[in-house]
Amino acid sequence: MLKRVLLTMIGLAILIGIPAAIKMQQFQAMADMQMTMPPEIVTADQVKRQQWPNTLSATGSLVAVQGVT
Repeated sequence: MLKRVLLTMIGLAILIGIPAAIKMQQFQAMADMQMTMPPEIVTADQVKRQQWPNTLSATGSLVAVQGVT
């Protein structure tokens, strides 16, 4: 049983450790090259005034489970 748990823990450490090490190496290479993260792209649009209806239509109904209203 101990052997199975130990092998599982080693396997998980390998599965998590290898991608983490690769990603850390990529970030270190970016830092060494003095690169910065690219800015986030934001899309903007013109604002238009609109009238919205004051009511919403719904299909179905709601009922309190324990009768609390």
